[in-house]
Amino acid sequence: MPIPLVTTAYAPEVLCQGFLPRSRVDGMHWATTVRFRGRQHALSLVVGTEETEGSHQVHPIPYGSLPRMVLAWINAMAVATKSTSIPMGESGYEFLHHLGMDASGMRYTALRAQIHALAACKFFLHTAPDQNDRQTTDITPVREFATWPASGSSRSNWPGSLTLHDEYLAHLLESPVTLDYQSLKRLNGSPSALDVYTWLAYQLPRLDQVCVKMGWTELHRLFSPHYGATGDFRKKFITAIQAALTVYPRALVEIVRGGIELQPSPPPDSNERFALRSARAKRRTKMQDSPLEKS
Repeated sequence: MPIPLVTTAYAPEVLCQGFLPRSRVDGMHWATTVRFRGRQHALSLVVGTEETEGSHQVHPIPYGSLPRMVLAWINAMAVATKSTSIPMGESGYEFLHHLGMDASGMRYTALRAQIHALAACKFFLHTAPDQNDRQTTDITPVREFATWPASGSSRSNWPGSLTLHDEYLAHLLESPVTLDYQSLKRLNGSPSALDVYTWLAYQLPRLDQVCVKMGWTELHRLFSPHYGATGDFRKKFITAIQAALTVYPRALVEIVRGGIELQPSPPPDSNERFALRSARAKRRTKMQDSPLEKS
């Protein structure tokens, strides 16, 4: 089945504030803290295994831009069809093209590794330890995705569909966060920029205050301490948020001393991706000139 055109993508709320690792991590567990709906939660990702020709194959935690883009595609199809059966096109190379990525042999190999890692990984959402009603919710996205030969490139070797868990689909459809798919494609070289864009798309339309300030320490904790020291994080975060704002021009965000200021903003809109150019340029100049808190 040919892949349909996607212009709008979606994300479940929890994956707009709890993120996959940006680079490969050692071990079989990844945990990060998220806060949404006024409560603190912990998101855990656990390495999965699958049967491969009679033996167990262990996959890593999915990381980088590829699994983020694959999830965006899956979510777009799930919201459009309200179905757990997701069409994946006729070949891996076609799928890469629709993700906005080159279809080289190396990229195909990376797709194979990351989509298998995503399919095997388990996602768990926990309430914070200090909550009296602590619960664990399984929000693992993928229920089934058939393997295909590592060296195979023919259409017949590419699984034509992927199956989601019912619980993940229900979680997604409950309150999907709207993203512009073309903007994601423009940012797909930077996992950090993808995370910041997704976070802004969730956060800004839901603000009920005129202005909210977030400090570097709070942002560091939200986007995980795996960036390193707060000073290093600040530099990388500024680069990522500037990239995100180039594709989200209606986002009212300013970098100020000690952190950033957020104001209520409309959600991303593909019809206005390239609008407000002069306002965006003025804002970026102001951001670059803003005094920053020293480490």
